[in-house]
Amino acid sequence: MNEIMHGIDVSRYQGDIDWQMVAGSGRQFAIVKGGSIIYGTPCEDRMFNAHMGGALAAGLHVGMYIYAFALNEEEARQEAGFALQLAARYRGKLDMFIAYDVEDSTIAHLSSGQLAANIRAFQKEIEEAGHYCVLYASKYWLEQKIDMAKLCDLDVWVAQWDTTCTYTGNYGMWQYSSSGSIPGIVGRVDEDIAYKDYPNIKMTAAPNTSAPSQTGTTEVGSLPAAPIAGKTRYTVQLGDDLTAIAARYGSTAMALAAANDIENPNLIYPGQVLNIPKAGSVTYTVVDGDTLSAIAGRFGTTYQALAAQNGIIDPDLIYPGQKLHILL
Repeated sequence: MNEIMHGIDVSRYQGDIDWQMVAGSGRQFAIVKGGSIIYGTPCEDRMFNAHMGGALAAGLHVGMYIYAFALNEEEARQEAGFALQLAARYRGKLDMFIAYDVEDSTIAHLSSGQLAANIRAFQKEIEEAGHYCVLYASKYWLEQKIDMAKLCDLDVWVAQWDTTCTYTGNYGMWQYSSSGSIPGIVGRVDEDIAYKDYPNIKMTAAPNTSAPSQTGTTEVGSLPAAPIAGKTRYTVQLGDDLTAIAARYGSTAMALAAANDIENPNLIYPGQVLNIPKAGSVTYTVVDGDTLSAIAGRFGTTYQALAAQNGIIDPDLIYPGQKLHILL
């Protein structure tokens, strides 16, 4: 296999990194840990933004990964939603992939078929949002724990800390060491080889055949003269789930939950009426004096929905020049 790029993957355990030194060492990419959902609570890696920003400033290609704890497909979809919230901060800059890290002992008891189903659910959400998805797992998990026959089309990032990768399945990246010594990093770091030109693998969001055909994205330099009126209302039917409903309207489960003050996206009931922003979207550039609440009010949405759609953890922290993606 031809080696395309050499790089590293990092998390909070690497602490502060001198990314210019990393780039100067010949490394061309960094895969950064985004975080996990632990007991239903999204937990962002505390170094995610620092590592992403530093790697980008040094000219490296970047990707990210989510550490999996999902016990079923719905939890895997929630992990994908969390990944997409984090990735939204780096729209147009995250040019490698979003990886699903499947290795934790708390999910080792799941059947090989259930693990494959969880991985497929995560992949579907990620790729429908337009990102390239990769499965990260050790050679042992790939061969002994996960039913890879059900995932034969999924790209793999295999972990095998050795001088040679002996995994016989298809893979596009190899983590060959967990004890690398790289200039700019204090302590050990994972080292990787990419065999694919990931920055030039283009993904496009799957068409949404159930949503209205006329959708679009508009660059907006300032607030419109008046609020945009009109929302779609949907009445929940028996067997519905929030992820499926959101997909019909080109939205996400977490954004829909925020727009309807739903605390637990897993708890909706037949007869419940949901407000769904009408099809289409705009990109708004924040100006001095803006607040998320004021912007949301003018666009007929809520600040909670805007925060969810744009991966904003603290709704009070927005800044002039920031681009907000607003579903209408």
